[in-house]
Amino acid sequence: MNNTEDIKRVRMVLKDDVDEDDIDGLAFNANWDLIEVAKEDPREGTPYQVIWATEGEREAIHYINDHVLNLRYVLVKGNAPDNVLWEIRKTLHVYEVSEIIEELNSATEADAIVKAINKLAVAAPQSFDFETYNLFKKYAAHPDPEVRSAVIFAMSYPAWKEFRQLVEQLGLNDPNSEVRETAQYFLEGYSRFGN
Repeated sequence: MNNTEDIKRVRMVLKDDVDEDDIDGLAFNANWDLIEVAKEDPREGTPYQVIWATEGEREAIHYINDHVLNLRYVLVKGNAPDNVLWEIRKTLHVYEVSEIIEELNSATEADAIVKAINKLAVAAPQSFDFETYNLFKKYAAHPDPEVRSAVIFAMSYPAWKEFRQLVEQLGLNDPNSEVRETAQYFLEGYSRFGN
């Protein structure tokens, strides 16, 4: 993974029937080299993570158990990760974005909406996607302040610069003070990281 400009990052949310043993088996069968096992550190905000690399370290594969979103997913990074992505999709049960959107659109309770928004945040493409953006925008106007706060947090995963204006509006105009504070906190991150 030499040229960092060309590195693709793709995240896939694992379905509930997939466990760490399944991905360990895939890594073994695919001859991925184990690079690191990083323990969860809630104080630092870092999730449990297992990292492998393909031969020649062309791609890195991260299994992540994200305690904040309460999701498990795989992150693949590399210049040409298509073969690794195909192998993962062939071997493991992962959510397709269309399934997540269907789940989100059919959710009626706040908890179900938040869970689906979190899945969408993880599975969102690396580059801006108008359909996904519009879903975040729709739920940023949800009547439940817990949903709106969750949307703000979830937008930090794809971290598209296009989200900034939406977060600014929530930080200034949301009727709930906790939502405004959450938005202000994330706006500081946008300023720090140049989005």
